[in-house]
Amino acid sequence: PEKNITFIESAKLLSIHYDIPIKHERGELWYEPYVRALGDNSIIPGTIDSLTTFVTRGETVLMINSILQMQ
Repeated sequence: PEKNITFIESAKLLSIHYDIPIKHERGELWYEPYVRALGDNSIIPGTIDSLTTFVTRGETVLMINSILQMQ
């Protein structure tokens, strides 16, 4: 990819691509249901320390591996 993506962008992409159930709640920010879904399923790597952190390829692989293990 030409551009890096943040954790919140990655959370949305992974949640949608892998059909992770999300629950939208009234008044929340657009990214909150995606981040919550990953957190509730213990998919967020410990190296992610901020929502706006750029995600590395390694962190992405860890998240995908966690998702595949839960399916």
